[in-house]
Amino acid sequence: MSIKTILIIIKSFFKKIFHTPKMVSPPITYESYWDLRLDDGIPKRYGIFASYLQDGSSVADLGCGDGRLLKYLSGAKKLLVYDGYDISENAVQKAEKKGIHCQTADLTKPDFCLSRNYDFIILSEVIEHITLPENILSSIKNRFNKAVLLSFPNTGYLPYRLRLFLLGRFPVQWNWHPSEHVRFWTLRDFRDWAKNIGYEIVSIEVADGIPILSELMPGLFASSIVAVLKNSKEQP
Repeated sequence: MSIKTILIIIKSFFKKIFHTPKMVSPPITYESYWDLRLDDGIPKRYGIFASYLQDGSSVADLGCGDGRLLKYLSGAKKLLVYDGYDISENAVQKAEKKGIHCQTADLTKPDFCLSRNYDFIILSEVIEHITLPENILSSIKNRFNKAVLLSFPNTGYLPYRLRLFLLGRFPVQWNWHPSEHVRFWTLRDFRDWAKNIGYEIVSIEVADGIPILSELMPGLFASSIVAVLKNSKEQP
């Protein structure tokens, strides 16, 4: 690991403890967000998702945004089907310009239901933005053949703990407005949550965090986590 990389990690560590971004008011709408978002490269979680897919798989990306993840996955694997679903018409249009089959859908509506089964269903950094993600996970229980691949921010990450302990301030997981995230999990909480809604955790992967240490103790040193889920044999 280079000195430059180490310095970047240290800077990020202390920024998460002491820095509070300026809140934009009024809050940016989800539609306008897709005009403001910059291309920030390929997140590590994309590669993790791809590692679980096989050639010939069918994939649904719920909360697909502008289709960046599906575009990456379709290039990394020879997918048979890859469909995106998102509430933002703006995002869906941008996804379709990338050649992604995508449709507008409100995942939070009681009548939301996938019209077909997929081998894999992905929720990439989605559940923290939804008031009742339990409903979504329940609605897709019989709509995947192999696994649900899901990523979420880990509120138990060490800098977040130190921010609360040292400053008495809640962890910052937002860029423009605190309302960006409405639900929060530590890794331990997530394990209980998944079990309570009828899922078994097959694997936990580190998507971001402090190198080496995050692999040893993800609950403390990982800032973002990918979980691989399947239906539990003991349904709640």
